[in-house]
Amino acid sequence: MENRNVATFIKVVEMNNFTRAAESLGYSQAAVTAQIKQLEHELGAPLFDRIGKRINLTRAGEAFLPYAFRLLKAEDEAIACIREQGDLSGTLRIGTTSSLSIGALPQAAIDFIKEHPNVNIVIQVSDFTKDLREKLIAGTMDLVWAMTEPPNPQNFQRILEKDVPIVFVAHPDHPLAGKKVSLRKILAEQLIVADREVGYTYYLNKFANDIGVQLEPVLEIGSVSAIINILEGGYGVSYLPYFVVQQAIEDGNLALIDVSCPNPELKSNIICHKGKWIDPVIKNFIEFINERI
Repeated sequence: MENRNVATFIKVVEMNNFTRAAESLGYSQAAVTAQIKQLEHELGAPLFDRIGKRINLTRAGEAFLPYAFRLLKAEDEAIACIREQGDLSGTLRIGTTSSLSIGALPQAAIDFIKEHPNVNIVIQVSDFTKDLREKLIAGTMDLVWAMTEPPNPQNFQRILEKDVPIVFVAHPDHPLAGKKVSLRKILAEQLIVADREVGYTYYLNKFANDIGVQLEPVLEIGSVSAIINILEGGYGVSYLPYFVVQQAIEDGNLALIDVSCPNPELKSNIICHKGKWIDPVIKNFIEFINERI
């Protein structure tokens, strides 16, 4: 039994379509069909019911699926065991949100590559964590690093969690820069916020409602980097993760505002698919992030 055929079987299950599986693997549809037929011949049972354009796993297919994952995991472990004896190499694919993509992650990735020059890192950005998790399930991404709720334990595992302080910031020349003010007062300012579907803006809206104030920002924008540019230009105040604005504060381009506000207790999570083998590259990257961030 060839593991290549087993991997093709898993890809067809993930895509629920022979054509899309073939495109994802870079094979022709005929090649995918031939690999599945060979696997079915070796197992002595059909793995898929083919009804029109729809496919469904047979009982034999459902029974074989967990063993298929184990076969590929064993192969990954064997390869990783050998590679651990030498330098780290390979491609690490990470999905993240816009906040992390302009804050902690890029510099961490660069520093990691400097230490391990045979490793390549691909970062894909989306503020819709559902899309990122779907890519984990499809196997097109190794890790997702996002500020999100703990993952569904049936499909994902959390391998690192970090606290994320959220702060109010403005230009250093803003009248409230460096001062202690009430939440009610800051909400009356020219407030610029990220998309309300983003966790920290969601909590700010909740905190405003708790004191009987409606959150009415002058600008709501999905780009965190755009918010920072506006603030550095001298307009408005915002509520952002500290790691996003830390460098701008240290450079003197932004300043903190001390606001009497509840702590949203947000955390960032690095997650992977529950069936994902934590190879040496992933293991070392997680340890690297845990030590430096």
